[in-house]
Amino acid sequence: MRHKKSIYISVFLTLSLLINSFPLVEIKAADDVWVIKPQYTYASDFNADGFAVVEGENGSGVIDKTGEIIVPLDYNMRLTVGFGDGKAVALNDSGSDVYDLGTGKELLSLFNIQLWAFSNGLAAFLDYETGKCGFMDINGNVIIPAIYDVAGPFKGDWAFVADQVSPDSYGNYKSEQMIDKSGNTILTIGDGYHVAYDLLGYEGNFMYTTDTIAVTNSGKSGIMNKNGEMIVPLEYSYIDISNGIYQAHIPGSDKCDYYDSQGNPVSQMPAVAIPDLIPKESDGKWGYIQNPNKVDNQNIITNDGDQNISVIINGNPVEFDQPPVIQNDRTLVPLRAIFEALNAQVDWDADTQTVTAQRGDISIKLQIGSDQLYINGKAVTLGVPAQIIGGRTMVPARAIAESFGADVAWDNETRTVTITS
Repeated sequence: MRHKKSIYISVFLTLSLLINSFPLVEIKAADDVWVIKPQYTYASDFNADGFAVVEGENGSGVIDKTGEIIVPLDYNMRLTVGFGDGKAVALNDSGSDVYDLGTGKELLSLFNIQLWAFSNGLAAFLDYETGKCGFMDINGNVIIPAIYDVAGPFKGDWAFVADQVSPDSYGNYKSEQMIDKSGNTILTIGDGYHVAYDLLGYEGNFMYTTDTIAVTNSGKSGIMNKNGEMIVPLEYSYIDISNGIYQAHIPGSDKCDYYDSQGNPVSQMPAVAIPDLIPKESDGKWGYIQNPNKVDNQNIITNDGDQNISVIINGNPVEFDQPPVIQNDRTLVPLRAIFEALNAQVDWDADTQTVTAQRGDISIKLQIGSDQLYINGKAVTLGVPAQIIGGRTMVPARAIAESFGADVAWDNETRTVTITS
């Protein structure tokens, strides 16, 4: 008989889980619209990728917004390490389990190993026997040996590691460096500088992107590039990250300055995303209702230098009522316009904010606020999530076009995306 497993829910990672064996239903109760009926003893919020943790009589697991079970209710504690690369990582009594978020299939079970979320094909892990951290792939192969005391996720081609986990008076680690996927040092963080991290959350929630790092020195924060150069000076009280955007807090003020992943100033931070489904209790059981306060989330539009982007599909220029924008080095375009230009049939589910497109034998599905794209049911992680900008649903042009087998090219001089299908 399969033993009951323990699962954890991590607050500081933007991920949480949920479980349910019932189909999506809609029940009217006073002014509430029940989307997933009350049946759980516990229900977390849905994370940005559309997953949540719920607890039933036999344990906890993960569900999506349709109520489909993604991770079985075999777990007896409410903690998950996180999501990434279309995978969910959960801790059990003796190690870690990995599930495919697209199929719900268990991919890997490890003894005496704690895994964190997968990112760019690798996950940081902690060896319980040695107390050291390294990196492994989805097949459980150790790619970078467990020789570090702490490790952060791979973002692009680098990850953070440190050899000493005794924070100083500012909460910083020692012997900090950024390494590549072969374990080679890309950048040593020295001369009093330290990588910033979330002091209120998990110690691995380090503040860096694919190109830059938020650093601290003597209690002040700035942004450093891959060459170790300060591109944003040490003039902020602290810096955190939301959706790949640095939020730099001005000392003595409740205001912030904002920078993209390369350290370029941007106009403003997006409005706080209001979830479309929220947990609610009824007669001692928890389910999910439509959020009566749901509004469209207005995301960051980068400064004027990042505009004037052209898109050409099969030799024909495409005109958009909402201009394309660049976010996290990805070109976002209005969803319906690009789907129609690619001759794909589009369906929109307003209740779950999910779009489904079909072209020939290829079907893709994605949800607003999620960085997971499903191609014929298989999850692919996007560089940026689908989102609402200027009242239009915006999606990464390259990911969408390549999903349908098209070729995509970018001309930086003319700022043109060329798609050929």
